[in-house]
Amino acid sequence: MKTIYYIQMLIMTLVMSSFPLSLAANSSSVSYTVTLQQQQKPTKDHNQQLDKDGQRMPARPVVVYISTTEGVYSSYFDIEDVISYSILDSNGQLSFSTYDVSDFINYLVSCNGVIGIQLELVEYNLEGWLQL
Repeated sequence: MKTIYYIQMLIMTLVMSSFPLSLAANSSSVSYTVTLQQQQKPTKDHNQQLDKDGQRMPARPVVVYISTTEGVYSSYFDIEDVISYSILDSNGQLSFSTYDVSDFINYLVSCNGVIGIQLELVEYNLEGWLQL
């Protein structure tokens, strides 16, 4: 009798450990981590930030987290600074644009393949690609 109990417990443990904890916790939660590059907005002034050799410095990457439960967040900027959220198709053409973070996330979840993410902030844009 104890042997059957231990075998059942072993089988349950193996089955439960084969599923990721996030699926067991909430199957409707989806999250993405995307690395975006800062792009300066075009201005009338020719304002290049050059290094000591006269070369343009590459933009540093910005990690952005997108979650159906927690929204869009990053330690690099405040969410209130985002003016618009855009999604590009794999050819770089605008597929969707909105001012509402919920609409952005709902559309993002419905996408597949390679898509572009653009976040427009007051002083600059953040751009990058995400493989779904």
